[in-house]
Amino acid sequence: MADSINRRRVMAGALAGAGILAAGASPRFAARAATGPIASQSLGPSLTLFQGAGCNVVLAGGDAGTVMVDSGLAERAEDLSHAVQAQTGAAAPDILFNTSWRPDHTGGNDLFAAKGAQIVAHENTRLWMGTEFYVQWEDRTYPPRPAAAQPDRTFYTKDDMRLGDETVAYGHLAEAHTDGDIYVQFRKANVVAAGDALWAGRYPVMDYSTGGWLGGLAAASETLLEISDDRTLFVPGAGPVLRRAHVQRQYDMASTLRDRMIAGMREGKSARDMLDDGVSAEFDAEWGDPTTFIIDAYRGLWGHFRDLGVS
Repeated sequence: MADSINRRRVMAGALAGAGILAAGASPRFAARAATGPIASQSLGPSLTLFQGAGCNVVLAGGDAGTVMVDSGLAERAEDLSHAVQAQTGAAAPDILFNTSWRPDHTGGNDLFAAKGAQIVAHENTRLWMGTEFYVQWEDRTYPPRPAAAQPDRTFYTKDDMRLGDETVAYGHLAEAHTDGDIYVQFRKANVVAAGDALWAGRYPVMDYSTGGWLGGLAAASETLLEISDDRTLFVPGAGPVLRRAHVQRQYDMASTLRDRMIAGMREGKSARDMLDDGVSAEFDAEWGDPTTFIIDAYRGLWGHFRDLGVS
């Protein structure tokens, strides 16, 4: 994570010189439901999707134990706990995965840890949650999370565990939405929880302040394609369950725009120049207004300018 911090310092100076920071921050997340009942949807035997907790939450298990992916917003934690208890008889899972550090995915950690859940995440997620840091596009400083809410088991690349006759595999999706993104794959059920490395209905959010960037989004999409087949169900950070064809479209969009924007930067173009040129025109019908996405992608690309040969 130290290398990412150094890149961000370089990026901030470069962008300030280019004038792009003057655009100011604006909200990047569409509103995620924080009121009303927690809805449930079956994803197969012993696998449930909960929606309405602030992010999509996947719960798996039975007599052999329970695994949950993400814990939603803090203000929905009690409601989510009630939903989990209604499904399993226990108020908390045995294992709780965090797909990133973001508070809509980790807000319930405090409550579920107090009820006995062991929290598993990428090491970078633990590092972010254990320190104070500033997120530029939100103009917000995040304080350290309480020790009990932080992951107590971390990994770097990939690993797996058994849950009865189910294999739960999990791996790093490096620098897509953040630098601590992970997927959690239920191999027998053929379901992949991808967190905010996967989006539908709008352009993805790349949190460049904590390591997300366009090249990472393309690489994460490619990884999701590699671990799946045409029958795989994908659970994004929010919204409906998706199929592999959607992941392919996200990969096509991200990889195409990565290459175009790198070429544009080598020509000295700004993010506004690229927007004026219609850099994303053929993708906008599916993904929506590209403005904040292209600006964020530009900022994130500058964090990798040495690797990309941009000067």
